[in-house]
Amino acid sequence: MTGHAEIIAIRDVQKKLGTWRLSGCEMYVTLEPCPMCAWAIISSGMDKLYFGSYNTQCGAFGTVMDLRKTANSKLEVYGGIEEEKCDKILNNFFEKLRSEGYKVK
Repeated sequence: MTGHAEIIAIRDVQKKLGTWRLSGCEMYVTLEPCPMCAWAIISSGMDKLYFGSYNTQCGAFGTVMDLRKTANSKLEVYGGIEEEKCDKILNNFFEKLRSEGYKVK
């Protein structure tokens, strides 16, 4: 599934700015991006990424792997920002999905 929030945001900003290159842009996300989203962020050429919670399952900016090394990227990444608050937001979101009958891994 490619409908992750980061992918949608990148597409929307590229469309709005009329360019695929997002130099000068920064992204703020609750959870450390997965490899698919990390590669899209790197490929977009944005300057900085800020995230709250570390993704222990598939975090691609240092927790499980760091795709910046593969891409020789100069993207600046700052993690663990308001981590406890972000953890709570994510836990509440997934608890709500489960209570509504969605199967969440």
